[in-house]
Amino acid sequence: MPSETIRKKLIEVALPLEAINEASSREKSIRHGHPSTLHLWWARRPLAACRAILFGQLVDDPSSVPEEFPTEAAQEKERQRLFRIIEELVKWENSNDEVVLRAARREIARSVARSRGEAPPKTNAEIDAYLAEKAPPVLDPFCGGGSIPLEAQRLGLRAYASDLNPVAVLITKALIEIPPKFAGLPPVNPEARAKFAKGAAWNGRGAQGLAEDVRYYGRWMRDEAEKRIGHLYPKAKLPDGQEAGSAGGATGREKEATVIAWLWARTVTSPNPAASGAHVPLASSFMLSTKANKKAWVAPVIDAGAPDGYRFEVKSGAIGKEAEAKAKAGTKAARGSFTCVLTGTRCPMATSMMKLTMAACAPGLWQSSHMDREVACISLPTRTTKILRNRPSQHGNLTRNAAVRLRAMPKGGFTDSKPLATISQIASLWR
Repeated sequence: MPSETIRKKLIEVALPLEAINEASSREKSIRHGHPSTLHLWWARRPLAACRAILFGQLVDDPSSVPEEFPTEAAQEKERQRLFRIIEELVKWENSNDEVVLRAARREIARSVARSRGEAPPKTNAEIDAYLAEKAPPVLDPFCGGGSIPLEAQRLGLRAYASDLNPVAVLITKALIEIPPKFAGLPPVNPEARAKFAKGAAWNGRGAQGLAEDVRYYGRWMRDEAEKRIGHLYPKAKLPDGQEAGSAGGATGREKEATVIAWLWARTVTSPNPAASGAHVPLASSFMLSTKANKKAWVAPVIDAGAPDGYRFEVKSGAIGKEAEAKAKAGTKAARGSFTCVLTGTRCPMATSMMKLTMAACAPGLWQSSHMDREVACISLPTRTTKILRNRPSQHGNLTRNAAVRLRAMPKGGFTDSKPLATISQIASLWR
């Protein structure tokens, strides 16, 4: 193996930072086709910056090749040529442009061959094989959203990545490991197979066949989910004459639109008997948007005909300071305390009950310290959940006593995020 000569790289001298920064900033507004749409990973590195840095780390600066560029003028001219390659390389629309990528791979292969004292590869196939075998591999031990290994692979380099977070591993596998396994293969979904059976040919490249299958089965899952549980997600009622457009699934003026996001709040049984056991929300704020000229909020409306005696209306536009302050407060009265939206009664047990709804899905004993109270949740095979309070030293006896009393109570408890036991039944264990 020939000895390698270490040369100064382009990144050590200069880079077209303005073009790189502009392309990196622009990526924030790109939604279609960007890896961020797969999963919104925090601190995701811009693809443009990763691409440019990898190129700059592997390509020799002209000043380190005096045998080819003997004068400063010649070196600067060559450096500007490399800058133009980077300026084209970082553009989002050129992410899959083979002409641009081939130019970048050719420069990387030339520098690798120069450092090894070998003749540079010439054809595209030779360049790909040379980079895969002899270019330095890229290792990202904390890959996160997978930007660095993805761009290394785009430049024809071997890429290795790892992360402790399984979500990061899944994202990176979906970006750089799974697609190459299906490169050049046709789609296998029933619709595509029917076309092939009629004599249609597959002219796709890369992982386009896999992408077509993902789109097909994604649509199938969406349609199947809508058939099975769509009735649980009613459409939004629009004001008469408002344009629904594509949101409503058809053109023209409509009175309904498909809801694209749901906001939810935990609910507890109102402690006021006048509420007749209604479940009231624990909401820290009713404001949806506090931006100037774009304010929107949810207004609770008392309605005897609605489930639990109230409903919500979404409002937008101008709002007075007093009304805004009230909306920002939601139903929260103080730390760990909320008010009933129907009666204004304090719900002092709201915090403990919220914790219990989260714990009810796990069998056994669940404990949590809340200020000076010890709260426990018991789940039995024949019953669901109940709570008790006392000092830790008394947990054993209280647990046994609660288990006996639980069997004597009606079936129910804290299931489906709704406390089916009455407040008085729960309070009897707190005495």
